[in-house]
Amino acid sequence: MLSVSTDGPSLNTWVLQTYLKLCGIEFCTVPSNNHSSPTGSLPFLLPPAPQTSPSTEVPLPITPNRLERWARDHGSRPHTEDQTDKRCDAYLSLVENQIRNAWLYALYLEPYNFVCVARRLYVESSSSNILVLALLSHQLHTAAKSELMKHPSGVDADSLYTEAERALEALSTVLASNEWFFGRAAPGLFDASVFAYTHLLLDSNMGWKEDRLVKAVQKWNNLVQHRERVLDRYSLPQ
Repeated sequence: MLSVSTDGPSLNTWVLQTYLKLCGIEFCTVPSNNHSSPTGSLPFLLPPAPQTSPSTEVPLPITPNRLERWARDHGSRPHTEDQTDKRCDAYLSLVENQIRNAWLYALYLEPYNFVCVARRLYVESSSSNILVLALLSHQLHTAAKSELMKHPSGVDADSLYTEAERALEALSTVLASNEWFFGRAAPGLFDASVFAYTHLLLDSNMGWKEDRLVKAVQKWNNLVQHRERVLDRYSLPQ
């Protein structure tokens, strides 16, 4: 069976797992670290060895940049190919910039969220040593702040949240009353990318304390329904 090597419930992992489910590809997740990845980052896929090959032959990992093509070639369910649709580029930039920036702030720089969500998921699971925990916490906080400093407004919470709210409004508008984005008959990688954010923001198990970004998603009923649709139809864990 296909293995997905991950380091926990991250956004990239959810995008990957969701898209595999959309394509009808069965997989299992296994804990890993960046040193085992061919690109130095997680997640990545390790396909099963072909039955005709020697048992000692190790299949080459599938990196994220090859995911869509590999899944399209090996999936059993109909799905759409985002790379052929120019509309995806414009709207994907909203997801990968405005929404991602607000996500980084909400997760790593909001003090209560960091303690109750980020620290629990990404720090405390790594070690029980107080010094190690403090170092990991500092590294996560610094990395998020450094990334957000590239933003024109810097680390300004109100600007980041406002831009994310506008981006979510745009996503709601383009989804409209359709089941899937851009009025397609089947979901694609773009649907999986949006779902990764909406699902983790709406998941009560995450334990969000500062919830402005959560409420920004809840404002748009069609985005909430899109998330529920993916969960219900593709047997994703809730």
